[in-house]
Amino acid sequence: MKRRNSLKISDEQLDFYLKLLEESFSIKWLHENSGHPLQALWKRNDELATSELFTLAYAIHTLKKIDPLWTKKQLEMVKSNDKNNYQGAIFEFIGLNMINNPLEHPVKPAKFNQAGYDGILTRSDNTEVRVSIKNYGSSTFERSFERKAKSIEAKMLGLLKKYKYPPVQILLDFPDKYPDERDWKMLEERLDEIFKSQRTAKEPFTALVEPVN
Repeated sequence: MKRRNSLKISDEQLDFYLKLLEESFSIKWLHENSGHPLQALWKRNDELATSELFTLAYAIHTLKKIDPLWTKKQLEMVKSNDKNNYQGAIFEFIGLNMINNPLEHPVKPAKFNQAGYDGILTRSDNTEVRVSIKNYGSSTFERSFERKAKSIEAKMLGLLKKYKYPPVQILLDFPDKYPDERDWKMLEERLDEIFKSQRTAKEPFTALVEPVN
């Protein structure tokens, strides 16, 4: 596929870095449709996709020369099916490469699975700075909450039709703690009963609680 190149490098240089991605991940894997963002990026030929592919390839090329073993393990993480793993691995590649300056402050990746920091930057006076790279996105709790909330919303829409509700506002309130799996399950199991009884109830609120000792 001919990629649109708006980078300030020649097509020959771009081909070098694209071939590096092919060698790092394999053509077969890059053409798969497993939902991995790098595979989706590979199938595009717009300028932004070209730029992002080059950015990753350049980072891999740089860090492979610095620490080939770390790079090999990190590439395996990128190909992982776990979203947190591949997002973190890609972000570490790009982040460490961005702060690397071979002459003034070269960077070296930390040991694989090193707790607390991701790389060591050496300054001109030979002092070392431990660098921690954070990729802030949706937390596991937030993603879980969104999935559960979407499922509950679909059930509620069905129950509104089932019991012929007039316009109504529904609020789910977990006042004491973040809802866990048991809380969601209890709500799902009682939802039909709540909507059925609440349709003609004078009291506008329903409390759903577990018995406690």
